[in-house]
Amino acid sequence: MLDNSTNYGFVYAASGQGYTDLAILSARSLRKVSPDAEIDLFTDCPVGDGHPFDNIYSLDRSWFRPKFEALLKSRFDRTVYLDADTFVVADISDIFEVLEHHEFAAAPVIRTNYADNRRIWKKSLPLAVPRYNCGLIGIQNSDRVHAFLQKVQDVLISEDLDHDQSLMREMLFESDIRVVTLPYEYNFNEITLIDILSDRFCAPRVLHFWRMRDHLVGSGVSQMLVEDLLGPARSWFLERHRNNDAYLGAKEVVPMPSIAALRADESEQMLAKLAKTAGEWQDQKP
Repeated sequence: MLDNSTNYGFVYAASGQGYTDLAILSARSLRKVSPDAEIDLFTDCPVGDGHPFDNIYSLDRSWFRPKFEALLKSRFDRTVYLDADTFVVADISDIFEVLEHHEFAAAPVIRTNYADNRRIWKKSLPLAVPRYNCGLIGIQNSDRVHAFLQKVQDVLISEDLDHDQSLMREMLFESDIRVVTLPYEYNFNEITLIDILSDRFCAPRVLHFWRMRDHLVGSGVSQMLVEDLLGPARSWFLERHRNNDAYLGAKEVVPMPSIAALRADESEQMLAKLAKTAGEWQDQKP
């Protein structure tokens, strides 16, 4: 249960006009599923009329990781930070309930064997230690958490690092910050995984794809929809899947095959048809 005396909200941080425009697009998707949410933006660029934010703040530092300034300066007691290249496709306010009991929340990286995701800062850790995707982070506004985030930011700057996930992973592992690992649905960053979802899986809450950066300002970013990112078939399937999610209010979970299963059925039918045709052709040979 949420505490009425505590304020909850979302923050974005964007350096440069392209990422600022992308943050506007992402915040609109968040506003669509959570109309009453408090949403702030930290940016170094002007924002035109019609934006979805409650407050806009100027960044003190323009660099590739403005998220730390946004988290450190957030006006909320419980904050959820989102990267600009995200689409929110279902309500994620339940993260705030998690933050009543834990100081830090994030979803894990799933492509753990990818070279970028095997990078280390100072020491190697076993696979059993999650590597968090820092595109969605939830925090309690506390001195302990602020000291941790400040230290991460200071190391990034002083050591001129170009990657924050390895650093965050190792520093979290060494800290006594109370961390909760969110399910992958909260940072769904592999499009092809949509193809294997069936009624046994919950629907994605946040889509986080680097391809969204292909649609920066000048390329129609203000009009981009989920369909532009996923294509019509996957978008249709995602909507069906969301309506079949018990945690999102579905009264009955109905059987629903995955896209991969449908494609497999089509392939089997095609092979069977080819085999039959080949057999008929063989029988007709003189």
